[in-house]
Amino acid sequence: MAYAKAFSNNFKTLVDTYSTLESGILNTIVVSKALAEAGINEFGMRLDSGDLCELSKQCRTIWNKYVSQLKFTILASDDLHEDRLVEMEAQGSQIDVYAIGTHIATCKKQPALGLVCKLTELNKAPRMKFSSDPEKATLPCNKAIYRVWTDDHKKASFDLIALEGENFRVGEHKLFTLSKEVEQVYNITKMTRLNEYLDISHFSKTLLESKSNVRVSMRDLPDDIFNLSKPAKHEIMMSEKFLEAFEKVRKANEVNKEKLQ
Repeated sequence: MAYAKAFSNNFKTLVDTYSTLESGILNTIVVSKALAEAGINEFGMRLDSGDLCELSKQCRTIWNKYVSQLKFTILASDDLHEDRLVEMEAQGSQIDVYAIGTHIATCKKQPALGLVCKLTELNKAPRMKFSSDPEKATLPCNKAIYRVWTDDHKKASFDLIALEGENFRVGEHKLFTLSKEVEQVYNITKMTRLNEYLDISHFSKTLLESKSNVRVSMRDLPDDIFNLSKPAKHEIMMSEKFLEAFEKVRKANEVNKEKLQ
């Protein structure tokens, strides 16, 4: 009760210290009823061990049996990650808030972000790194990146790499896939420059501003890209002029290799 009085406006109990169902939820109900008589109307509990999904269902049932008139929030923690969230939601979880800590600070699927800066242009001359490993090779030239919508699609169809200064407009265009350089023709109905749209050219963003930018970007993308089990691929295309510049750099490298042999 002393704790409840001290934090009456944000009262959340950790109910699994001894027994979630035999003491935790029951004591929470007793204290919550006392707080309700004092004018406090929002209560909550946190599950941090055991079968979180099943416990949330049973706790919700017990709460509704005795004090259904009071607002009640169930929080859950315990090494949560996105796969567990999807699994519990599919099982009818009664959890309102998922508290994710470890897997935000250290994402197990991507535990480290490798970042290497490479030169792409020097004195207006394109530069690139060549490698037998395609993932280590870079793309040359000063580039403009666009998010592109085609035909009547409500979601973005692909992202486009073009040359900086290239006069690119809506309409029909011949483009090339980045992965295999396959030619495809698209009717572009809308496009926005990501560099400006997401304001990624500045490095003074706060964490909340960066988070907001990511959310804006995600709204443009098809939902199946975020499928955890089988995510769809978001295609990257190249403009014809960018591909020509890319090919020119590659041919120059081949000439230089022959001279060295």
